[in-house]
Amino acid sequence: MKKIPALITVFTIINLIIPPIIFSCTSDPDQVRNLQAVSGHVPDIPSSINQVRMVWDDPLTGGIPDGYYAVINTSPSYEFSLENTIGLELLMDVREYESPEYQNVDDEHYYFHIAAACFDYETYSMRFGPTQTFGAIRIDTIPPIDPVIITASSTALRTIEIQPGATNATEMYISNIKYTMGGIWETYSPYRIWDLTEGPGLKTIYAQFRDDAGNVSSTSTIIDYDPYPQISDIPDQTISSYTATSIPFEISIASHMDMVLTILSSNETVIHSSEITLTATSAVYDANRYTLTALAEESLQCLMTLSPQTFGQSTIALNLTPTTGMSISYTFMVNVLPMAPDQIFTSKTLFSEGIGLYWNDSPGSTHYLIYRNQSNHFESAIQLTPSPIDQTSYMDTDLTQNTVYYYWIQSANDAKGTLISQESDPITGIASSLSSIKYHQVYTLPETPKLLTNTVFHLHVLYENPDLKSLTEVMMTVHFNSNHMTFLESTENEGLTVTFYPDESLFDDGDLSTDQLVHIQWTGQMSANPLCVLSYTVNESLPENASTVFHFYVRLNGENEYLYAGSRIASVVPFLLDIDGNGVCDALSDGLAIMWEMFNILTPDSYTRLISMQMPRHDLTEIKQYIATHQQWLDIDDNGQCDALTDGLLILRYLFLLTEGAHLVEGAVAPDANRRSAADIAAYLRRLSNF
Repeated sequence: MKKIPALITVFTIINLIIPPIIFSCTSDPDQVRNLQAVSGHVPDIPSSINQVRMVWDDPLTGGIPDGYYAVINTSPSYEFSLENTIGLELLMDVREYESPEYQNVDDEHYYFHIAAACFDYETYSMRFGPTQTFGAIRIDTIPPIDPVIITASSTALRTIEIQPGATNATEMYISNIKYTMGGIWETYSPYRIWDLTEGPGLKTIYAQFRDDAGNVSSTSTIIDYDPYPQISDIPDQTISSYTATSIPFEISIASHMDMVLTILSSNETVIHSSEITLTATSAVYDANRYTLTALAEESLQCLMTLSPQTFGQSTIALNLTPTTGMSISYTFMVNVLPMAPDQIFTSKTLFSEGIGLYWNDSPGSTHYLIYRNQSNHFESAIQLTPSPIDQTSYMDTDLTQNTVYYYWIQSANDAKGTLISQESDPITGIASSLSSIKYHQVYTLPETPKLLTNTVFHLHVLYENPDLKSLTEVMMTVHFNSNHMTFLESTENEGLTVTFYPDESLFDDGDLSTDQLVHIQWTGQMSANPLCVLSYTVNESLPENASTVFHFYVRLNGENEYLYAGSRIASVVPFLLDIDGNGVCDALSDGLAIMWEMFNILTPDSYTRLISMQMPRHDLTEIKQYIATHQQWLDIDDNGQCDALTDGLLILRYLFLLTEGAHLVEGAVAPDANRRSAADIAAYLRRLSNF
C-alpha cells in the first residue's frame, strides 16, 4: 500500500517529470461498488467484534480514481471535500480498510464513509466521487453490568421466587448445575419462579446475563434449603379480662413461608372460637382459618382479640401449619372475670324511705356490692352493703335532702375477682310529702326479666301495700320502649282492664328511652297476688346483651298522683331453658326434655307426655334442633361436654327450685368441671332461666 501524505506537492512533482496529458482527469469518479463489511458487522445490529474491515470495488464510470479517501466516525452523514481531506491519506492500489481496535465500548454507533478521488491537471484540483456511507456499525464490548441474583438466605420451600438482575441484559441463563449447563437462554425477567434441587442443604444458583451483542456476565448465590424451619417460641400467657382481651404476639421464622393459622377455644361457652379474631399483616380469613406469609428474619406482628361471652376459664390453642413441615401449637390460658352491670336505673325522686336502685343481672355474677359518693369518684365512695346481696335492686334510705349522689355496682362471684360498673347518673335527694314508696312497692317474677326472640314471656306482677285487702281500686302504669318489646293485650285475672297509651298521655316518667305505657286498673277486692300476669314478646331486631327497662307507677282510689313503685331491667339473651317456648322454665316439661335428649331417649312417644301441642315450640324435630343448636349453653359445670347425669341433673334440680348448696350440686358436678360451686352454678343457671 502506497500512501501520499501531501497530495498537492506529490502531484506537482509528477507534473514536472511526466507530461500532464497522460494522467489527465476531466470528470468526477463515480460511486464505489459492492461496499461491504467482511468483519461480520451488519448495520444496526450490535456486535462484540471490536475491529471493522471494509472492502469495495472500483466504479465503472467517471474519471479513473487515483485512490480512495476513507474514514470511520460517529457521524451518520458525511461528504468528502478538499477541506476535510487535507492531511488525510489517499488509499492507492488497495480496495480494503481496517479500523483500529475499539476497547471498552458500550454499544457505540460508528459509520464508514468512502469516496473515489482523482487529480484534474487542467484545473489543478482534486475531483471527488459521491461519498458512500455504511452503518450504523454498532460495537459493544462491555457485558451486562452489576449482575446479581437475589433470594432469601434460607427457605423451607423447594419452589421459590428469585430476582435476577443486570443492567443492559436482554437474556438470562439460570442453572442449578453450573454456568452454561443445566439451563436455557431465555428472555430476561426481573422475577423468576425457580425449583431447587431435591434434598435439604446449601444450594447454589448460577446465573448468566447476555446483551444483544452477545457479551456475557455471570454471578451466583447460595441459599439454605431447610424443609423444616424453626419458628420462634410464643410464650404461654395467662390473661384475665371481663369484656375483651387483646393478646399481642409475634411469629419469627428463618425463611420465607406461607402458613395456615387456626384458633380454637377449649371452652366455647366462655369464649366461642368465632369470637376470637386475629390481626396481622397479610392475614386473610376464610373457612375458619387464616392464611398469612412470614418473611425470613422479619417478625410478623400479630394481635389476637377475644370477646368473652361469660365468666370462666378457657384455653386458646393457636395452631401454625407451614406449607411444608410440622404443625406447631401454642396455648393461651384466659381467665374471664364476671362482667360489671352496664346499666343502672335509679328512681328520680327521694321518698321518705330512700332512692331505689335497679341494674341488669351481669353474666357470671352471684352477688353485688353497692357504693355511693357525693362526688363522681369511686376511690372515695362508701360501701352501702355490709355484705354482698344477690338481688338486682337496692333501696338506699340513709340520705340527706337536696344532696347529689352517685352510685356504683360491684359484681362478683365466689371464685373470681370483682369489677366495678360505670357510675350512675347523678341523683338529687328531694323531700316528698306524698305517700311513701314503701306503700306502693311492685315486685315481679322473674325479678330480672329475659328477652328472647320468637318467645312469649309472662311477667308476674305483685303489688305490696299494708292496706291491700281493703283496697277496692288500684291503678298501675308500666312504662316501656315499644321499639324493644310488645305487650300482648291478654291477662290472667278477672276484674282487670288493660289500656295502651303513648308514654306521656297520663304523665311522663322522665325516661327518654320509654315511649309507651300499659295502664292497668283493678276493681273489686285486692287480695290476690300476683295481681296480674303480663305477656310480652321481644322485637327480633334487638341484639343480644341489649337491655330495656320497665318503670312501675301506682295510684290508689282517692289519690291524685301516680307514685313511683320500682323498675325492672330486662336483658336480651341468646338461649333459655324454656324448651317449649311458652315463657316459663318448668322442670316437668323443659327440664325433662333436656335430660331425656341427653340420654338420647326423647322420642315421639315420650315427648308428647312432656310438651303440649298448644306450646309455641311443640314439634319434636324443632325441639331437638333447638337443644342441639344450643349445646354450648347446656354444659352447666363447664367441663367441655354435655352429660345427663351432671349437666342434665343440675338443670332439673334447679328447675325444681333446689337452687342452693348441696341440694343443687352434690353428686352432680363432673370431676374435671371448671364451674363447681353451688353459687357459681346457680348464677349461671339463673341466666338461662326466667325466674
